[in-house]
Amino acid sequence: MSVSVEGLGHSESLYKSVCDFFPGKRILTICDESSRIKTPDAKRTKRSIDLGYFSTYKMILNGTPIALGVHDLWSQFQFLDPNIIGTGDYWAFKTRYLVMGGFENRQIVGVQRMPELMQAINPYTIEVGKEVLDLPPKVMIERSFEITPEQRKLMRQVIRGASVDADAPVVKVENALEKVLRCRQIVNGWMPVAKGESETEMVPLDVNPKMDTLLDVIDENFAGTKFVIWANWRHEIAAIRDKLISIYGADAVECYYGETAMSDRSRIEDRYCNDKTMRFFVGNPASAGLGLTLISGETDVMIYYAGTNAYIERAQSEDRSHRLGQKRSVSIIDIIGEKTVDEVIAASIKNKASIEEFVLENIRAGKSLESMLLGE
Repeated sequence: MSVSVEGLGHSESLYKSVCDFFPGKRILTICDESSRIKTPDAKRTKRSIDLGYFSTYKMILNGTPIALGVHDLWSQFQFLDPNIIGTGDYWAFKTRYLVMGGFENRQIVGVQRMPELMQAINPYTIEVGKEVLDLPPKVMIERSFEITPEQRKLMRQVIRGASVDADAPVVKVENALEKVLRCRQIVNGWMPVAKGESETEMVPLDVNPKMDTLLDVIDENFAGTKFVIWANWRHEIAAIRDKLISIYGADAVECYYGETAMSDRSRIEDRYCNDKTMRFFVGNPASAGLGLTLISGETDVMIYYAGTNAYIERAQSEDRSHRLGQKRSVSIIDIIGEKTVDEVIAASIKNKASIEEFVLENIRAGKSLESMLLGE
């Protein structure tokens, strides 16, 4: 029996069918991509752990089991056997191994007793390096472009919170992380406009050099190539889709993101791998960056139109085409606006950190947000 971990949390009938499968059998349960059960209070985590109790044998498989920190380990090893870590519930685990602080003592600010924790899990852990797959190398490429004066003006307005134009439409923000978000949207080709008191409308800019650079990269590499294009938001995915359809036709493009119907997801994956008429897979790493195989048999080129929010999303999404079965080198191209937040995102990925963690760490170290986001 094969089921999705997400399905266990959403579907009562699916969970019941799995429970009905267990009685009277000696069961081996394998939890693939086990970081998906890292959140202790999530229904899918609790149900997965319950199924583990009734399994004769258990395994977890993951390339990045500690995606955000050691706190990710508790649920995964609780599924395997509560006696491995042996703290009991998650709150006891937090007390022993995590240092809490921040607002109402809810933020993880450090770790403790790490040698003890690593010694506990080590006998139950096998690490296999990716070199055993004998894959051709990744080719990492940065493709830079210069933003327009309008974009730089809009970013200054967002960051500094002031404008000589009293009627300037761009949304005003004070929070540092929201400023990062708005600058990302501007660099990617949209102006965030306040709509009412709580809504924000994304208005496409008349000139979008990042989109122009994407199309140039595609044109330069088109012959014998299929493209996996990563973007973050629905409006970006829709804009890229529409632009590609206008040039290459509707059959050449498929989109895979949060609103893609479950019934279409396997079909889209299969089309990319086997249908020569499909040339472009446009997706969101949060939805399509885990578990899929995107190997076409032709040259696979992966383009990050926008950088990912977290290192885990980047590491997993890169491996959709760079995995078992790949016979050719995979080019991974980052489209980066010069002297913009894109450079900050690239630096955060190299430091294996989320963009939020990286920015806040640099602010605490005395670097100004303005210098980071404007490259000044």
